[in-house]
Amino acid sequence: MVMRSRMLTRLWLPLLFLLFALTCLFFERSPFFAELQQSLQTHQVHSGMLNYGDRGKLLKELGLVRLVDNDGTRFIPTEENEAWVAVQPDLEVPSFQKRRKVDQYLYQVQSIRTPITVSHFFPDGVVHKGDWPILAIQLPPESLYDPERGIIANRAYKGREWERAAEAAFIVNGEMQFYSSAGLRIHGGKRRFTQPFQSYRLYFRKRYGMEHVPDGVMLQTGYPIKTLVVQIADWPADQPMNNPLAYDISEQMGCIVPITRLVEVYLNGESQGMAYVTEHLSRRQWDQRMGDGDDLDYMFYKWRGTIPHADKVEFVRRMWTYINDRETFSFERVTSSIDMDNITRHVFSWVFNGTTDYCQGVAFVDKNDPDARVRYINWDMDHSFWDWRAVTYRIDRPSWEQESISMIYRERHHCDRTKLFSRLIDESPSYRTYALNLFTEILNHRLTSTFLHERVSYYEQMMRGFGEPHEEYVAMLREFMDNRSRKVREDLRHHLDLQGPFTCRVINRGDYDLMVDGYPYRGDYEGFYFQGQKIRIVPAGSGTKPHHWVINGEKQISPTLDLVVDRDMHIEVVPYDKARL
Repeated sequence: MVMRSRMLTRLWLPLLFLLFALTCLFFERSPFFAELQQSLQTHQVHSGMLNYGDRGKLLKELGLVRLVDNDGTRFIPTEENEAWVAVQPDLEVPSFQKRRKVDQYLYQVQSIRTPITVSHFFPDGVVHKGDWPILAIQLPPESLYDPERGIIANRAYKGREWERAAEAAFIVNGEMQFYSSAGLRIHGGKRRFTQPFQSYRLYFRKRYGMEHVPDGVMLQTGYPIKTLVVQIADWPADQPMNNPLAYDISEQMGCIVPITRLVEVYLNGESQGMAYVTEHLSRRQWDQRMGDGDDLDYMFYKWRGTIPHADKVEFVRRMWTYINDRETFSFERVTSSIDMDNITRHVFSWVFNGTTDYCQGVAFVDKNDPDARVRYINWDMDHSFWDWRAVTYRIDRPSWEQESISMIYRERHHCDRTKLFSRLIDESPSYRTYALNLFTEILNHRLTSTFLHERVSYYEQMMRGFGEPHEEYVAMLREFMDNRSRKVREDLRHHLDLQGPFTCRVINRGDYDLMVDGYPYRGDYEGFYFQGQKIRIVPAGSGTKPHHWVINGEKQISPTLDLVVDRDMHIEVVPYDKARL
């Protein structure tokens, strides 16, 4: 009996294995698995297989696979399965999709097995215009123009759904500095419909191949770039450098601004003209500046766009609670929550540049820092230098004469920063003094004629190198820089009922190193002050100190000068040797 049982067991196991093999063969030949079998043999690979892991990362970095649009004909995105089946009930869906997330894109084996080079984007060679680097973007035309899925054909739509896989290369002096796949979206508001060339955003993500652009490749930021704005410089008409120039001036004032770099953009081999790239003002990108780690906790309030509820609540608590305070409103109390040095400089950047489309930017605060206060980042300053009101209402005046302080100093306004500024100017004598001193410092020592004209000369040189000199535009900018400071001072005097401004000239006959109001000078100095403001002059360096000063013809012996300005002043720094004579 035992022997018979053992024999049956020995026969049963081979029979079971044979039955299993025949079953597998039956299902392999069955039409039910035909589509799945075909998908495993194709050159397209399910995105989930390569999104993560060292092997997938290596394949993407070597350019052996590339991301292509998943049109849904073979692999339907998982979150859309139910909708697709409802519309096309006869469409067969491979069963494994219920267990694996199928993405909007698929990886495809590259037809060539060599690293991507410049010739991939420019088969006939690349020609640079002057010192302009090139940002080349390439993607299937249907991703741009298809009536149903193309992002240009559907430019009104925003969000992740309207992001298409593209290839991007950064080329300097004919050499490729960076290459990766990236997600491409249209960037901007009204200009999506009014401008012939679109601006874009590039999203660098792990699944595309590179999580970010390393620091120093495109922009010198000190941190990597995850989201890059590609802004076509076509607005306002014939004034292409307004935004980057306004950022330069605002940064010189002490504002927080995004870093920019001029580039020529090519889209599918066609030049889009002069442009600039800059870091995107988004939480995804801002995480890089705030620092890495899972413990990041900060408010990021965008004046426009989608805002998380928590950020709205925090913004109201930290800003509007103080702006609308009726009982205890004061400069000192406001400063406990808001960085008024930052916001005063931020507001003054609109005043000087004539930025009529103001009240843009992002407010942020590090909630992990108990002493942190709300600060603002400048953004979207292309309406600078452009006298929108004169153009709209046909006012005949030069651009530098457009509104300055009156543009933001108003009794009623929807903008948080201008409302706060106006209230403090009207209700806080201490802030009025503080702001006026800060404006005077900026105009005298930061926005010098040398700095302003150097920036204009740089952009003039770049435009000439591109072959589009914009001579009338450059002439307007030079006239603006020659006269804007005087216009701003006159408006301050008028609106704030001030006496002056008075001219203070320092004649440095000994060519000494001096500190004027804390700024270093070697040689003569000229500044402008309102009545009651102070000028401080201190000899600097280890050389011979001046023996005495001559102030409006009167001799004064003192190691330093601290003067209250109440008239025009002519100050001579008399060398020691000449004083003895």
